[in-house]
Amino acid sequence: MKRLRPLAAVMFTMLLAACMDGTPTLQASPSASAVPQIVAFEVFPNPVERGDELRVTWQVDGASRAALWPMTYDSKLGRWYRQRDPISTGSTAGEYRLTVPPDADRTLRFELEATDTIGNSVTATSDEIRLVCHPIFFDLSRTAWCPNPPQTTLAAFQAFEGGYMIWRADTGQVYMLLQPAEPELPDGWFASVPTSKAVTVDAPPGRYAPGEHFQRAWASLTEHWRSLGWGVAPEQAFTLTAQLSLSSGDTMSQNDDLYLSWPDGRIAHLRVYLSAPNHASGPAWSFVDPNTVPAPAVDASAVPTPFPTVAAKAPTILSFTADRVNAKPGDRVTLSWTST
Repeated sequence: MKRLRPLAAVMFTMLLAACMDGTPTLQASPSASAVPQIVAFEVFPNPVERGDELRVTWQVDGASRAALWPMTYDSKLGRWYRQRDPISTGSTAGEYRLTVPPDADRTLRFELEATDTIGNSVTATSDEIRLVCHPIFFDLSRTAWCPNPPQTTLAAFQAFEGGYMIWRADTGQVYMLLQPAEPELPDGWFASVPTSKAVTVDAPPGRYAPGEHFQRAWASLTEHWRSLGWGVAPEQAFTLTAQLSLSSGDTMSQNDDLYLSWPDGRIAHLRVYLSAPNHASGPAWSFVDPNTVPAPAVDASAVPTPFPTVAAKAPTILSFTADRVNAKPGDRVTLSWTST
């Protein structure tokens, strides 16, 4: 549990009162002794895998209610702050469970605030909950922000005159990847779950019709994507390994990264639009190394590494002054302060 930061209860109310002899004195509000206490506040597991459940538990004494907020890290200001709405309110002893989104791309954090009936409150901030980062499946030395775990599934592959199609059994998606004749031009791609009716077509001599898993997608292609053309080889089954690596919201990065294995051992690197739903489209793709055919270097003993922790800055009071030392009842006293 991180630091406890009292709010209203430790902000003493300074009252000017006249003594018997008329001399003004400063008196502190007695509410300081009634500060609520956060007895326990835990978030686990830490680190956590994307898609797994995260549990937040707390126990508070001397309070009438407690509120739990998710927090967001502002990389420009170097600080964490509460999101607008709490995700749990009311109970002073409770538990909140949430599933970490599969596309989570940064550390998680929470803040708990306990408040009593007269407005005194105290807060506690959790540790940063890190994501589990996995090595890139084909090159353990390759650096990336925090890759998702590799996914392995049955798949089908077919090469076409102007690109490739890959069907994956786990999601039903068909990837369509264009490969223009000019290698310096960017290659676009997208993925979808076809819903149109399958069609059977006769290919010209020396070419192949789309295979069973590609007939619906091929039939629904728009004019631009019809440059895929006819198949240059029949459909073939293989085991696909796919791995997503997110950019973590880095404003310098324009794309996420998706890696797909090829039946011959090559690896395709697909650049993914940051705004693409389900990471299903992108501006370009290329082979990781088009001059070699690397064998996937999966190391079963490789231990996932924790997500990098973002250092947060603790607040600091730089100055706190009053514009006068001696004051009489009814006089105005101005307090000023600066903090970080």
